[in-house]
Formats: sequence, structure tokens, C-alpha cells
Amino acid sequence: MYEIIRNLSTNRGKFLGFVIAASILLIIIGCNEKKLAFDQDTWVEAKDNGSWRPRQKMAQYLIEQQTLIGKDRNEVIQLLGKPEAYENVPSNEMYYTIDLYYGLDIDPARIEYLIFSLDSNNRVSKYVRKTTLDKT
Repeated sequence: MYEIIRNLSTNRGKFLGFVIAASILLIIIGCNEKKLAFDQDTWVEAKDNGSWRPRQKMAQYLIEQQTLIGKDRNEVIQLLGKPEAYENVPSNEMYYTIDLYYGLDIDPARIEYLIFSLDSNNRVSKYVRKTTLDKT
């Protein structure tokens, strides 16, 4: 009888420990911000360092705030820097890399952009996040 009570007590302790650990993990995950207020220095440094997480979070912030709608091409470039220069990008679009993941290959496995569409007056009409390559 003593052995049964002892085992029950030990199992309860393990279960309680598991519940506490799981709760802490959920709190940490829940506190992970998906957006970050825009900061020009951080934006530029993120690209220079290949640290894409801040750019992803700031892109989400910019999309939710829609503060760049109506800005002209030069204002966007002044704020975000030069867009990516690709031959196949239409002249009325500007691409900014916000995620570049290589995986195990020398070619990218995933590329995500913040894409700006410009109207006939070269003003931002919309901007979105878009994954153009995903081999993950």
C-alpha cells in the first residue's frame, strides 16, 4: 500500500512539473512579437547583417499601419534604401528583401519580399508581403 501511494505522489510531481514547464513555454511563445515599430537604422543593419527577423517584423508593422500609401518612389527609397535590382521587376514595383533562407544549398530555399506597387504618378498605391520562392 505504501508503495502505491509513493508512486502516485511521484507521478503527480512529474505531472505538475510538466504543466508548469508547458505553461512557461506557452507564455514565452505568446510574448513573441510578430511586428516591430519601424526603425530605419535597424532596417538597414538587418540587411547588412543578414539578420532578417527585424525586417519581417517591421514589414508587418508597415503593412498594418499603411503609413507609406501615397508616398512617392524617392520618399520610400530615402526611408528604406535602394530596392532590389532585378531585371524582371516591373518599373512600377519596388522589392525589398525581408527574408532570405538558404537551408543546406548554395541557392536560396526561401525568399520573401515587401513589394510596393506604384501608380502612374510614382506614388505607392499598395504594398504586401510575398514569398516568391519556398523550397523549405
